[in-house]
Amino acid sequence: MTQLAALKAMMQEHAEDFYVSLWSDLRRNRVDADLTDVKFIAGEVDHVIAHLSGWMKPLPISTPLMLAPSHAQVRCDPLGVGLIIGTWNYPVMLTLSPLIAAISGGNTAVIKPSEWPPPPPP
Repeated sequence: MTQLAALKAMMQEHAEDFYVSLWSDLRRNRVDADLTDVKFIAGEVDHVIAHLSGWMKPLPISTPLMLAPSHAQVRCDPLGVGLIIGTWNYPVMLTLSPLIAAISGGNTAVIKPSEWPPPPPP
């Protein structure tokens, strides 16, 4: 939860930097950058924080009769490290959105920016 809150704070505190970078690299205007990157990531973090405790609860499932009186449940456990490879066309959204999923799943992630530069602006 702390890392997710820090990610949201970073998006809000450095929104102007994101706007400038997205304009200079991709010619993405402020409204588009705000909706598809800054507010999108902040909203996704809010959604995850609101639902994470429910997602973490074990789900009971039915047990076959011959295994009675035992009980079974599905638990969501972290699996390790994920590699997130960014794209050139939506570098913020398509890099940080999977990072939110990795963090909320209890995993760590390595972020690799795209090697391909964006096409030259018209």
